[in-house]
Amino acid sequence: MKLCELLKMCGEHSSVTTLSPGTVVFLEFLIIVLFIAWVGRMVWKKDRKGIRDVIGAAIAIVLFEVMIDPLIYNTGFFSWSYFFHDVTFILTFGWILIVSFSVRMVDKVFARLSEPKRFLLYLCLIDMFVVVIEVFLVKSGLRSYSASLANSRYGIYVPFTPVPIGVVFVIPACFALVISFTKYLEKIAWKVRP
Repeated sequence: MKLCELLKMCGEHSSVTTLSPGTVVFLEFLIIVLFIAWVGRMVWKKDRKGIRDVIGAAIAIVLFEVMIDPLIYNTGFFSWSYFFHDVTFILTFGWILIVSFSVRMVDKVFARLSEPKRFLLYLCLIDMFVVVIEVFLVKSGLRSYSASLANSRYGIYVPFTPVPIGVVFVIPACFALVISFTKYLEKIAWKVRP
């Protein structure tokens, strides 16, 4: 049996399990608490750079979420969490946490590396988080793909999930745009004070 045939089979046998409303509320509450704690810590420590990074990531992620809105359907969240079509601030907060945390950790641990090397590390760390979260969102019925995106997946899935294998390659490309915009703001727009 060829590898491609095996990977096709892995996606066919995975099913979507809808989460209970209580579980969804818990997850929404958890993301909000984590976001408030992350930003609150920066405000409390008067970490101007961190706050600017979160604002930059928020702008980039909201723009990106609006841009990909026709390709991805976010369903199953409570109605109060949507702010544009099916874009939910719960996922937006989650992506902001992942981007700002990843950038902070890489910049702190690998400060001596060149900017291009750190950029690749940002993408690797973000990809590790986001692929797992994307699989969870799709398997739990909170996210699905448009027909055009679903038809372009070549029938190969992330093993044992309903997530197209292309997601593993698209995520770093998408977040490369988000990080680039955030770094652009850091270097150009936020150049007021270090």
